[in-house]
Amino acid sequence: MLRSLERWSASNSTSRQPSDLAQVNATIINMKTLTLGATNVFSPTMANKFRFNVTGNDYKSSRTLDHFGAATPPRRLRHSGSTAR
Repeated sequence: MLRSLERWSASNSTSRQPSDLAQVNATIINMKTLTLGATNVFSPTMANKFRFNVTGNDYKSSRTLDHFGAATPPRRLRHSGSTAR
């Protein structure tokens, strides 16, 4: 008797967390898994099994400045080149 096994799984996860007062960390994780298998039973005391698995992971991370509600992050201060007197 021959039996087969097939499994497919896809899992997606997204999170957005502040790491301090001005920075926000965003992560996206995608996982995919495929499993194939076969079992052949020759007799009540003899069997043959075969399984194959492939897994793929995709991880993306980004850091951005937060707007503190309605405020915007300050622009870079530029040195005007003035001399002290």
